[in-house]
Amino acid sequence: MRTGNNRILTLIGLMLGVIATSVSAPLQAQTPDLMKLPPFLNLGATTFRDGFLPTKPGCAYFQYARRNSWNQINDKDGNRIPAFKDVEINATGVASQLACATHVKILGGTLGFHTLFPAGDIDFSSDPSGLVLQDSGLGVGDLFLAAYLQMPPVIRNGRPVYSQRFELTAIAPVGTFDASKDLNLGSGYWSLNPYWAGTWFPHPKWEITWRAHYLYNYETTRIPTSLIPNAGQIFKNGQAGQAAWTNFTFGYSITDKVSVGLTGYYLKQLTDDKLNGQSYSGGKEEALYMGPGVHFDFDKKNAMNLNVYFPVVDKNRPSGGVQFNLVYGHIF
Repeated sequence: MRTGNNRILTLIGLMLGVIATSVSAPLQAQTPDLMKLPPFLNLGATTFRDGFLPTKPGCAYFQYARRNSWNQINDKDGNRIPAFKDVEINATGVASQLACATHVKILGGTLGFHTLFPAGDIDFSSDPSGLVLQDSGLGVGDLFLAAYLQMPPVIRNGRPVYSQRFELTAIAPVGTFDASKDLNLGSGYWSLNPYWAGTWFPHPKWEITWRAHYLYNYETTRIPTSLIPNAGQIFKNGQAGQAAWTNFTFGYSITDKVSVGLTGYYLKQLTDDKLNGQSYSGGKEEALYMGPGVHFDFDKKNAMNLNVYFPVVDKNRPSGGVQFNLVYGHIF
């Protein structure tokens, strides 16, 4: 793909530069820090040309699909928890999104807004002689509402060499939630998720793309009853730990319409979960996933991304499986 084709870059940026869904469904077993992170996060869903979004007014529609499969649950050291026997976890997520750039300019950048609404299914099974988690099954996820500032691309020798964007996303807890279930598609609490995305073309055919996220989770009174350590304990509130992660892409354009590369993400939970205002140190979530990615340009208004991720590090979360990600975008 030629980086000088601005309309194609616009489509790529729109398709991949907005928040996407990844059914991570964090799990926990026999440790007190059970709030965990929201089940729908952009873990590796945005990859190629993520730093580009259009600076002219207009809207686009995107459809996301994600499939995760795991066969074990790891402890805080990355070792399989033996209390879970013959584990099989399948999580499927889809999301629809509308993103629009406005006429408003701030600090030289274009102000835009987008909304994303996910849905999915979580299925947990294991040997009943071991620990068993109750899943919520099919349902809807939390609502993502965001405002972003897309900066104009830096042009050198007639081609874009760098572009960046800043965004603030609010995650509203409207998703499916049942306190009697261990695994829910809705988090049950509000979150704020700012990020910085950038793409650098050191060569017309090569790119380096990143998206650095921070996640702040607010207190809530809605948590699964199984997360309360002591049956007689008075529960007031809980709070999931704060986290940060980065999506990354090292890409190469092999034709005008096809790009390939190494993609992935690294996630690290920064603070302990809290129960009744007190921190628990049962372990923090950490993950590193990497794998091949490919981008297709069908025409100037339609494009698609495919990614496959393999686990490298999984601590305090499910592991042992492959993740598949698909994104389709259309500019109106």
